[in-house]
Amino acid sequence: MTKRFLILTPILVLTGFLASPALAQGPNPQKQVEDFYKLCEQGKANEALEAALSTSETVKEADAKRVAAAFGQMVGTMGDFLDYEIVNEVAVTKRVTVLRCVAHFDKQPFVNEFTFFNPGDGWRIVHLRYDANPATMFQPDIAREVTQQR
Repeated sequence: MTKRFLILTPILVLTGFLASPALAQGPNPQKQVEDFYKLCEQGKANEALEAALSTSETVKEADAKRVAAAFGQMVGTMGDFLDYEIVNEVAVTKRVTVLRCVAHFDKQPFVNEFTFFNPGDGWRIVHLRYDANPATMFQPDIAREVTQQR
């Protein structure tokens, strides 16, 4: 079963991706991602996502809870959390960084893509995408690799 979700938050200014007590706002995107996965490791994937969404003025609390609950259920079907790796980090500009991560569970991998923005007062998440099918998230990379091998 492959589910694909996209959470778009256009021109969203989050005042702290990791605003809950369980997630202290990190000084950089890597630290924030690390804290996100610490909650996933504790079986609290829904809390990790809800914390990310709760600071948005454009995402309603009820919507954040609903999406986080669905995220937690989906991640819960993947088995035990093993670890994660940041597989791609792109500094799009000096203020925008994208981190693509693969979380490994005992049943399957799971891909998350975090887009961070720093308007001058700290890094904030402005876009989060996740997919249970790595081939979907890595489709451009796979196509490029196949083309280069020909």
